[in-house]
Amino acid sequence: MTQHEPRFLPDPNGPAEQTTAPFRADFRTLLLTLWRGKMIISAASVVAVLLTTYYVFAVATALYTSSVVVIFDTRQTSVVALPSVIAAVSGEPSSVTSEVEVLRARTLMTDVARHLHLMSDPEFNADLREPGLKTRLRSGIESVLGGGQSFGPPATDDDRTGRDLDRIVNVLLSKVSVRNIPGSHVFRISVTTQSPEKSAIIADTIARLYIDNQMNEKQHATEHAAKWLASRVAELQSQLEDAEAQVAQFTAATALISAPALQVLERQLKELRARIAAAHTRKAKMQGLLGKMVDAQTPHDKVAVADDVLLTQMLSSGRLTPDRIAEFDDRYRDILSRVRIEADRATLQLAALQASETKLDLQIDQQGQDLIALQQLTREAAATRLLYEHFLSRLKETSAQKGIQQADSRVLSHAVVPSFAHSPRKSLIITMAALFGLTCGALYVLVQEAANTSFRTAAALETFSGLPVLGQIPALDVGRVQPARLNLACDARRMEAMRGLRTSILLSQKESQKQVILVTSAMPGEGKTTIALSMGEVLSGLDKKVLVVEGDVRRGRLRQQFKDLPEAGIVSILNETAQIGEGIHRPEGYGADILAANSTRKNPADLFSSRRFRDLVQTLRAQYDYIIIDTPPVLATPDACILAKQADTVLLTVKWDSTSDVQIRETLRLFRSTGVNVSGLVLTQISLKGMKRYGLGGKHSCYADYAARGAPVS
Repeated sequence: MTQHEPRFLPDPNGPAEQTTAPFRADFRTLLLTLWRGKMIISAASVVAVLLTTYYVFAVATALYTSSVVVIFDTRQTSVVALPSVIAAVSGEPSSVTSEVEVLRARTLMTDVARHLHLMSDPEFNADLREPGLKTRLRSGIESVLGGGQSFGPPATDDDRTGRDLDRIVNVLLSKVSVRNIPGSHVFRISVTTQSPEKSAIIADTIARLYIDNQMNEKQHATEHAAKWLASRVAELQSQLEDAEAQVAQFTAATALISAPALQVLERQLKELRARIAAAHTRKAKMQGLLGKMVDAQTPHDKVAVADDVLLTQMLSSGRLTPDRIAEFDDRYRDILSRVRIEADRATLQLAALQASETKLDLQIDQQGQDLIALQQLTREAAATRLLYEHFLSRLKETSAQKGIQQADSRVLSHAVVPSFAHSPRKSLIITMAALFGLTCGALYVLVQEAANTSFRTAAALETFSGLPVLGQIPALDVGRVQPARLNLACDARRMEAMRGLRTSILLSQKESQKQVILVTSAMPGEGKTTIALSMGEVLSGLDKKVLVVEGDVRRGRLRQQFKDLPEAGIVSILNETAQIGEGIHRPEGYGADILAANSTRKNPADLFSSRRFRDLVQTLRAQYDYIIIDTPPVLATPDACILAKQADTVLLTVKWDSTSDVQIRETLRLFRSTGVNVSGLVLTQISLKGMKRYGLGGKHSCYADYAARGAPVS
């Protein structure tokens, strides 16, 4: 895992806009990160193992599991070959799942709790156990807050017993597991308790009561069915007797009728209707002939209508005389009279036939209704008889089944008292705890590494800021309470690093642009004051006249390092209450002059923005070869940005593995907003051991020789 991925494009004027870098999985870096955090990872694993070991050996309660195996047998042996009241279970997956739920039913568990008197067992009844810490704390809180008060009518003994039994059943259900072996009708009932004997007893009791409940259910169903069938048979017998009596009574009250006799009457009616149709035709014919004969006027018309031979002869014999005409008319009247008589006879015959039809039709309707009623009564009696015989037969079959029912399940293997505890599995738990501790420690190290936004290499710092890193200064070996000048003198590695910084400053800029050097930082505690003093020491080693100016008026750190400084300082000089020479002092053993700060009621930013300060800097330029200004942190006060206006070189110190990218970005932004360009960065307080931990302190590191041996001090 890279310490700080490049996230900004280089920009001569400062950091550029943020761009997301592609993720690069570096397995070696990941291993190095985990190796650096090996102590944290190991500590996490050791703590997890110790806590787990204490828990499994001193706190955890040993639990024992015993199992009983029950088979759900769908093949039932029929002793009497009679259908059962309760049909055998089909053995389908849904039926198997249902039986699993039956085995876990609260009703069965309640029977088990009552049968084994689990209410008097402290493992199941919490009221019989000593109250634990959690219970005592809750009781104390309820007593203080006034909780635990019940509202409504007080509970009766039965209510409390029922609630206690419900709690015990809940505990029992939590200790019982029922599992169907895949692809079979076999169930494994497992019970886990604190006692091996108790686990076996409860498992066997569950299986036994489950099978007993099946038998009781079948017997109860058979008895209930027999009672219901007996009442139903008695009811059907009464209904059958009533139905047969109604048939007999109806038969006696009506004429003897049958379907064949009704069919004969229907044939007679059909023939009668045929005769009526013929009578209608004859009547119409005779009435038509009568009308034509009445309407005929001439002899020829009468001969044509009458169709009589004698009339035809009379008309064809020649000329009609009055005697012949009278004879012709008498003959025609006789024929007309006969036709009229035939027409009346046809009418009377038709009326008689129609009356017979009406009478026969009424007779058929009545007998048809009587036949339907008789058939309905007969069918009802037959149906009642059929039901009576069926229920009577089923009653006898059900009565014969009493005492021969078989349960749908049987025990294949009774519970065995376990010899070893089921849980806790100490070795497994401790191993898992060790792995869990390692994992948590590794995650903590990785998350801590991923959340780190500081800098550990000059390359990462340069890539982020777009500015050169002019120096990398190791941390001091002696305590921070010592004066900075003594620390520098006794640390050869730091002296060599400061010489390298001096060289970078002198070679990176032209001769006319390096006289006034400003040293600042983003936040306090990043070593800027120590760097300023060390720079004064190494620059004075070039036989140059060097002045270190304290720009941090608010804190006055130089007076804490050097106890023999004069009272007058830069504030006194700017206020014209002292001369320049009165404030400048060279401490004993230090190669450069010091112009410290003294207290003031004015805002330091106003002092450094004044013309007097600019004139002071110009005066000091004429007196010294190098002027080093130590300023307050940029993010704390605006003093550093104001002082930087008078500097030729601006150095920004960055504390190794501490200063964040956000702080550096904001510091550079503030400098750019005032028109000041930072000349370079200095990575300070570098831990050589830390560099090695991060894989940066090998033989190619510039600090390898410093770590191995000291360098001569000039």
